[in-house]
Amino acid sequence: MSKEDRGGMTRREFAKASAVAGFAILTAKSGVAANNSDTLKIGLIGCGGRGGGAVLNCLQGNDNVKIVALADVFEDRLKSKRSEMENHKSPRIKPKVDINDDMCFVGLDAYKKLLETDVDVIIHATPPYARPMHIAAAVAAGKHIFVEKPVAVDPAGVRIFIDAANKAKEKGLSLVTGTQRRHQNAYIETIQKIHDGEIGEVLSARAYWNGTLPFCHERNPNWGDLEYRLRNWYNYIWTCGDNIVEQHIHNLDIINWVMNAHPVKVTASGGRAWKPLEEKYGDLWDNFSCDFEYPNGAHM
Repeated sequence: MSKEDRGGMTRREFAKASAVAGFAILTAKSGVAANNSDTLKIGLIGCGGRGGGAVLNCLQGNDNVKIVALADVFEDRLKSKRSEMENHKSPRIKPKVDINDDMCFVGLDAYKKLLETDVDVIIHATPPYARPMHIAAAVAAGKHIFVEKPVAVDPAGVRIFIDAANKAKEKGLSLVTGTQRRHQNAYIETIQKIHDGEIGEVLSARAYWNGTLPFCHERNPNWGDLEYRLRNWYNYIWTCGDNIVEQHIHNLDIINWVMNAHPVKVTASGGRAWKPLEEKYGDLWDNFSCDFEYPNGAHM
């Protein structure tokens, strides 16, 4: 393949871009990255449960990767996740953990410091409010990216993210989001059959997310307002975007995939029927009912 066919990238850059694309499939089997001779250095921004889980999936599923850098607003979260990785019992994971003290970054600007290192791939799993500015910075730094969903909590953030995604494409960078069902064989095969017309035209659809109460934390008296909001991020609209944006995006994405379209209209209502007016429950509603209309007149 000529350099022109590779979009102007060197062979090494092209190999890395091809390898990173395989991270969308975080399975227990070796993925595309295993075919690349170079070892890819991973940096994690956001050391919570989802970020740590994504790193472990990546290490488990690929042979030539290692986690070398961590960034988080809070030092205790970073130390906890580092200890968990370094003491992991899996022989497929532990040898791929190579984190030095000078590659651990703490604070609101921790992501900037990590992006200044020579990591090849960013796994991004902070609370959603920070995603647009972090991803824009990661693209500017020339990093390949696996980023959790949702991409933003408001229209302004979505536009920033779209612009970053377009720039990533121009640079030949891989950028994969965490709508993982797009990469699950059962979904892929089923929806392909729907698209092939095996059940006829889809006239209506239903999508549900019935869940228990997401995590919530009581305030530690040593935490200021900002620290408390960030540690209790799932319960505030400005940090998580509310339940539909943060969680139900998965199921809405499936219907959009089935319909091969996006809604053009929605009539919605909701409220707060169960959550008491206590600080730890933030300002999220706890129930929604939405009627989405698609371009062909079908409703969800």
